[in-house]
Amino acid sequence: MGRTGNKQISTAVLLIVIGSFLLLHRLHLIYIPWYIFTWQFLLIGIGVVLIITKDRWESGVVLITLGGAFLLPRVIDITFREIWQYWPALLIVIGIVMLIRHLEPNKSNNNHINHGNQQ
Repeated sequence: MGRTGNKQISTAVLLIVIGSFLLLHRLHLIYIPWYIFTWQFLLIGIGVVLIITKDRWESGVVLITLGGAFLLPRVIDITFREIWQYWPALLIVIGIVMLIRHLEPNKSNNNHINHGNQQ
């Protein structure tokens, strides 16, 4: 099965699981916290998926950071102004991501070199 088939199966299973949990919540059989249904948590979820699939993990880190920064004041007793004082941490995260990205081997160059050596 190809990569596309695996992604379709993963997406189908994910939709079934999410739909099942939402249905059980609507029937009051399980409790799902309110913050799961916010746009901030959606950013966090997309970020987690991006990190797990390793397609765009840098974007995943940024989405999790932004989603967390906007969700935190709604979940605990902290103001956005208090969170904002830590904005330099975002610069640190971006710098770490850029450094890791620079240090990891460039797959496109390796493929190009390997194909050039084959005869």
